[in-house]
Amino acid sequence: MCHLLGLTMTVPTSDEENTQLFTELLPVVETCSSSIWKVWLGISDLAEEGVWMHLEQQKQIEYENFKPPYPFGGLKLNCGSMLGDGFWGDENCSERKCYSCTQRPSDYLNLRGLCFVDEHQTRFYLEGRRDERPLFRGFYDHIIFWEKESGKWFIQNVHTNSTLVWFEVLNNHDYPLGLREWTTQDQLCGVQADTKVSLSLSACSSSQFMCSSGQCIAMDRRCNLRHDCIDGSDEDGCEVVSPGTGYRRHLPPMDPSGLVLTITPTILINRFVDIDDISMTVALQLRIILEWNDGRINFRHLRSEKKTILTEKEMGRIWVPQYQLADVEGGRPEVLERVVSVSGASNPVFPDHNSVIMDWDYPGFNNSLILDVQHLARFACAFELFSYPFDIQRCSFQLRLSTAYDSNVQLSSTNRTVLYNGSRELVMYSVHNIMIRASGSREHLVVEFELHRRQGMILLSTFLPSMLLLLVSWATLFVKLDALNVRAVMSLTTLLVLYTLATNASRLLPATATVKLVDIWFLFIIVLLFFNIMIHIFVTEGELRSLFRIASKPCRVVKVEPLSLDVRISKTILFLRVYRVLLMPAIVLLFNIVFWVKCLLVL
Repeated sequence: MCHLLGLTMTVPTSDEENTQLFTELLPVVETCSSSIWKVWLGISDLAEEGVWMHLEQQKQIEYENFKPPYPFGGLKLNCGSMLGDGFWGDENCSERKCYSCTQRPSDYLNLRGLCFVDEHQTRFYLEGRRDERPLFRGFYDHIIFWEKESGKWFIQNVHTNSTLVWFEVLNNHDYPLGLREWTTQDQLCGVQADTKVSLSLSACSSSQFMCSSGQCIAMDRRCNLRHDCIDGSDEDGCEVVSPGTGYRRHLPPMDPSGLVLTITPTILINRFVDIDDISMTVALQLRIILEWNDGRINFRHLRSEKKTILTEKEMGRIWVPQYQLADVEGGRPEVLERVVSVSGASNPVFPDHNSVIMDWDYPGFNNSLILDVQHLARFACAFELFSYPFDIQRCSFQLRLSTAYDSNVQLSSTNRTVLYNGSRELVMYSVHNIMIRASGSREHLVVEFELHRRQGMILLSTFLPSMLLLLVSWATLFVKLDALNVRAVMSLTTLLVLYTLATNASRLLPATATVKLVDIWFLFIIVLLFFNIMIHIFVTEGELRSLFRIASKPCRVVKVEPLSLDVRISKTILFLRVYRVLLMPAIVLLFNIVFWVKCLLVL
């Protein structure tokens, strides 16, 4: 009760003060309690047994007036009280008895809800008693008092001796503290007589929140999802949005300067979900964040250290920008989460001294609204595959404001941001150069990014095996000419394996008419393997045996054919030797130089 009155529990600091307190309590001491412990004092040894602490100052008291055998001590007797003879004792804190409060000159209560011209008129202080209840006197010409006969509390103008308002209590121990429904005696502040009006009487300042009971708490504990008021009223009426009179949610707000509303966009790409070479699409998980100000709205219960999130109901009461993501496969992206919040808590407006609502108002011009939408979207991207697997894909998507705004809303051209929070190194690609490209319109923006294909796995799975097959085919040129079966089987096998490898590689890419570098690579090796097979066909062991049989006939008949045949044999073998040692390596070397220089230029 002392706290509700804006006072502190009394703790005597000397024999003189203790005697003064006991003297003032003598008229009522017998009505306070039937036990020997009469009045609570503001001390306790709950924190440490035997060490009596001042409850308000939280420090050990220097003056004590316990009468032996007090204090008894123990786990239950932790609160100090004054006995009927003026000495002190310890008692169970749950017992009911009177209490004494100390009033300093600076202590006063505020009466809110009437139509006082000056704030000082709302201030009341405790002045004595009337009908065994406190009497509150205003700084000017009003008093609040209890009338035992009628069981009512009254607010009266002592200058005109007229009653302004009254309220009837349900029990005799009730006080006019906190938020109460009073009844007007006559016409008052534009309200007819015999009408219920809400008035509050508390010690709360304009920087505090008053609970319905009259308890005061810090404003930052209001609507924090915790019951800080004893009656829980700090979690009532926690709506954040307070639209002004005549607010129309279908109309976009104006800029503080009266110009076209400018929205600040921020795009956060959280991760690349999938990159599909076949369908030429890129799936992204991204957040679209749009920030703007709406001066038609006031906010309440904001937090300076974090954003204040609006409920679905509050989101439906205000204007929120509409936008589209262009180049989305299927037309519409999937919405994973949609949140509207208020950033910060700037320039609070304190309540009027007559207002019973103690909440602060935050102007919409000074506190930004933020729309945060998390999407899962698959965007189309025109892949350029000529340089595969050394390709760099340049993809983009567009953010467009609704055309219904008719140029009354625009995106900021200077304060716009795109960020990537994921890993730069993906499974098959690496991400580079994410940026917002300048566009000719202020109503949309284009986000661009590059995907550089990672060649390591492709080189190991495509180029290296094909080179090994080429080496195998080249090695068949060194097999003995009489081992035709070996040469034929090895040559055909390498060709078939290479063809299978090329087919599998092409299946990983979309079917396009574009000739790719990898196609040129496989085509070159296939042609070379085919040429090797042709060489094996025309340079055969059978042909050489027939030539040797002709050359070994008797010399009865002199002919020139054997000599010409020997010459032919020498030329065939010579070509084979030159091809396998010089010509084929030179062709392969030259092609590789040209091919890899082209790849480097692409990179």
